[in-house]
Amino acid sequence: MTEALKAVGCIGLEPDLLLVYGPVRCHLGFPPWRLRYTEIIHMGPLKFMRYGSLRKAIYKFTMVRQNYGK
Repeated sequence: MTEALKAVGCIGLEPDLLLVYGPVRCHLGFPPWRLRYTEIIHMGPLKFMRYGSLRKAIYKFTMVRQNYGK
């Protein structure tokens, strides 16, 4: 996953929010457990993307409380 993120220009730590676009809920072979603290949100097909759905996803992300264990 790190190499794939570098290929699209992400340099540094893992992303906090990962928006997955596509008609199917698929990670293209990337195991999601490799992203330790990343919130993964499936947005549906890209052609149906709307500004409101993006705002809603970001709002939901800001309301997430992360539990790090004991």
